Amino acid sequence: MGAGGSHHRPRLVTGSFVALGPDAAGTLATFAERYLAVFSPEFAATLASRMPLHDPDTLVALLDRLDAAGCDEFIVVPATVDPAMLTELADVVGDWLGEG
Repeated sequence: MGAGGSHHRPRLVTGSFVALGPDAAGTLATFAERYLAVFSPEFAATLASRMPLHDPDTLVALLDRLDAAGCDEFIVVPATVDPAMLTELADVVGDWLGEG
């Protein structure tokens, strides 16, 4: 029996900041540092410099690992409002799902 008397396994959900497209690494680092600065500028800078999801291959590798681990949902937190990133993200995920 699961949590709260349920016979169902809990949903496994995770997410991450993502940027794709031109200067994706810089876009991701800038966004993450600004977003995380509430915790401390030093902490934000350290984490921002280690954000890996700025190229399609890395994103696909993560999706593969999450799928193998039984993850039900991956939430993308876009690092930019540029619609081109959404298009690229849709292409990458569509190809990963075999819909491309």
